[in-house]
Amino acid sequence: MQGQNVCRVHGGAAPQNKDKARLRLFDLVDPSLTRLARLIATTNDEQVLLKAVNSVLDRTGYQRGYQITIEDARAMLAERLTQAQETDEQ
Repeated sequence: MQGQNVCRVHGGAAPQNKDKARLRLFDLVDPSLTRLARLIATTNDEQVLLKAVNSVLDRTGYQRGYQITIEDARAMLAERLTQAQETDEQ
């Protein structure tokens, strides 16, 4: 199995191995969200920005009809990044 030293038949599909794989993925969530937020806040490429914003909105349950301007999205994310940095510094 990918990321393991054994195949599925020889223990890769065991519950403890699946749990460890799940934990490795969970460890990537915060860094991924941080990078995505930074990308949205700083990119000048409108296509990249639109894809990133859509990715966030899709994963948070907003419907496609929900209207938000790019400026508003940048302002909200900049505020959240500032709050996150202040929290990290404490």
